[in-house]
Amino acid sequence: MGTVTDVEDVGTDDQEYLRVRVVDPTGTFWVYAGQYQHEALKKLKKIQPPEFLAVIGKPRTYKTDDGTINVSLVPEDIGVVDISTRDIWVFEAARRTLERVESARETSPKVAALAREQYGHDGSYFAHVAAFALQNLLDGDESATELDAETIEERLEEAEAKGDDVDGEEPEQETLIED
Repeated sequence: MGTVTDVEDVGTDDQEYLRVRVVDPTGTFWVYAGQYQHEALKKLKKIQPPEFLAVIGKPRTYKTDDGTINVSLVPEDIGVVDISTRDIWVFEAARRTLERVESARETSPKVAALAREQYGHDGSYFAHVAAFALQNLLDGDESATELDAETIEERLEEAEAKGDDVDGEEPEQETLIED
């Protein structure tokens, strides 16, 4: 879920193929739709940036020639949402991420070692991304007031108390993907 910033037809004269740039608190991802995503294509053609978009689809990552890692989605379903829905989704995703990180830390040392082996860290990077998203909500103007700002602050304080890096600086998306 994020904000549509650009819709571009990158297809051919014979074949329509849309590329949509979507930005969320953790970075940018791309949504591609063509003849095999007919319903999604119809919906995307009606999008007028900036609109908030919810996308359910199959994720893909790929490296560009210059080494940048991009995230894309092949959409299965798409819907335009309002800012309140987007903010609630960001809050819930961040909250649940922080809970999963804490749960992983409380498990046996064997499970923690497996997580470190798989991700290269103890979950602190994921907690950082979640905290950044929460901070992003607080820094917004009217949208953060629709959520309980006190609850967002509490989540940030809990993450900080557990030793998570919540400095408010944007995490590198490439690191998250590679991890």
